[in-house]
Amino acid sequence: VEDIEELNEAMDGKKELWCMLETPKGILNAEKIAASSKNLRCLVMGTVDLANELRCEPNVPGRWNMMSSLQKVILAARAHDCMALDGVYINLDDDDGFLNECEQGVALGFDGKTLIHPKTVPMANRSFSPSTAAIEHAKQVIAAYNEAKRTGAGVALLNGKLVEELHTRNAKRILTLSDCLDDGNDM
Repeated sequence: VEDIEELNEAMDGKKELWCMLETPKGILNAEKIAASSKNLRCLVMGTVDLANELRCEPNVPGRWNMMSSLQKVILAARAHDCMALDGVYINLDDDDGFLNECEQGVALGFDGKTLIHPKTVPMANRSFSPSTAAIEHAKQVIAAYNEAKRTGAGVALLNGKLVEELHTRNAKRILTLSDCLDDGNDM
């Protein structure tokens, strides 16, 4: 945390900081690290180094052996409005394993994945980009909520599910991400 504060001061707080968490001490201090600078924008999982430090296998299917670390970093990132990137997948000959890990990363709430080879870029982009169905659903959520507000209701129903303001925040995030990807912009 002190290193981040010093780095932030050295750069006059004008640059975004990203921090890789790759040791047990880093994971245990994820929340303090995420809170250490208003310029800290992203927490990056260093899964291979972390697995080595934990003395566990880095590519166990389902990553049950690292799940608490993955979740702790996502919690810290969300608590402090940071992005969270999943760690690398080192078996470049296992496309199915890579895709499974990407899907798991999306399900856990990661914003993207760190990559070590260009061949994985298209697969990661497909996995972490909103699908056409997700984009359409996001539009429906916003429309349903707006209609409920227009009629004086506090909540809406969409396909039998409750829609509240909190659901529109995620829907708007999906649409913003989609727009940025369509425009070729970085987030």
